[in-house]
Amino acid sequence: MKKKGWLMIGGAALGVMIIVISIFWVRSSREATSQDAVFVAQISELMGLNQAQQGLQNRYAGVVEPQKTLEIRLEEGRTVAELFVKEGDEVKEGDALFRYDTEELSMSLEQQKLELERLDNSLESQRQKIAELEREKANASSDQQLQYTMQIQESSANLKQSEYERKVKAMEIEKTQKSIEQAIVTTTMGGVVRSIEENGSTDEYGNPKSFMTILATGEYRIKGMINEQNIYMIQEGQPVTIRSRVREDLVWSGSITEIDTENATQGNQNNYYGSMGTDTSMQSSKYPFYIVLDSYEGLMLGQHVYIEVGEAAPVHTEGVWVYEGYLIQEEDGSYTVWTEKGGKIQKQTVTLGQYDENMGQYEILEGLTQESYIAWPDETVKEGAPVAIS
Repeated sequence: MKKKGWLMIGGAALGVMIIVISIFWVRSSREATSQDAVFVAQISELMGLNQAQQGLQNRYAGVVEPQKTLEIRLEEGRTVAELFVKEGDEVKEGDALFRYDTEELSMSLEQQKLELERLDNSLESQRQKIAELEREKANASSDQQLQYTMQIQESSANLKQSEYERKVKAMEIEKTQKSIEQAIVTTTMGGVVRSIEENGSTDEYGNPKSFMTILATGEYRIKGMINEQNIYMIQEGQPVTIRSRVREDLVWSGSITEIDTENATQGNQNNYYGSMGTDTSMQSSKYPFYIVLDSYEGLMLGQHVYIEVGEAAPVHTEGVWVYEGYLIQEEDGSYTVWTEKGGKIQKQTVTLGQYDENMGQYEILEGLTQESYIAWPDETVKEGAPVAIS
């Protein structure tokens, strides 16, 4: 019985030794062939399917706007008497936009002029009083000199105060006259009148809208909004992908050029979409950020889009799609790819389907699956070479 036990232990030890030797041999074999190994990647990885939800996790709402926007706000306490433009009109620099109502200003100007005249009369009276006190002081006895001196000092202080009030009133008159003269407001840039808010409405965050907004013609940019909880997720210079809300396959590339932390707005709608694509709104400050695109072809002013941080998320999620650079055209006109079979590299004939010109990809109808591993057709790739997964 004891002998049998020792045999069992010896057999187990021998098995362990065989396993160790096998592992060592495999590792040695891999090290010996690592320089000749062909790196392969799984098609699902190349299609970006493993990151299919990444776009939703970093997706924001955006709108196409011009590089420059002129927002005109009404001066406090003033009303518009006449409009010279309407929404959609094109304007040139210097064109008249609207005229302020000057009736109240004209009445205020007359009142200010009367007050200025009253101050002038008061100043003249005070100067005469001081002159009279100085004459009386000259003829007064030594006992009365101190009393006259105090009266003159008090009158001089009152004179200085009146002179200051007169100066302030004159500035008010100048400002009122200037407002009347500049009753007609002109545009400082050319563009298109986007909106006119005659009723003093507010935006979605409760902030008062500008009375008139003019959009400059020319290059566009994308404006997005991000809240204070997520602002750390973006930074200037970061690449982004712009995607159409109507067609997910329409994409544009660009980068974040500005994060405006000086002009926060308040609201309860957060333009950030969570991993399930739902609005994760919360009460917080929102900050605008701006994106300049590599190309604006196909975009329209005012168009609403999605902003995705990073490179474009995958367009094709069904079937098998391969970048055209992986394909090899044989002499007989057929197409092949280098693929992995049993740990070795070999050629595989494939049947092509439709071609996506925007993505530079071919649909593979036969010969590959999303689980297949393929290699870039480098000149060093040899049939039967070992593979390494990249």
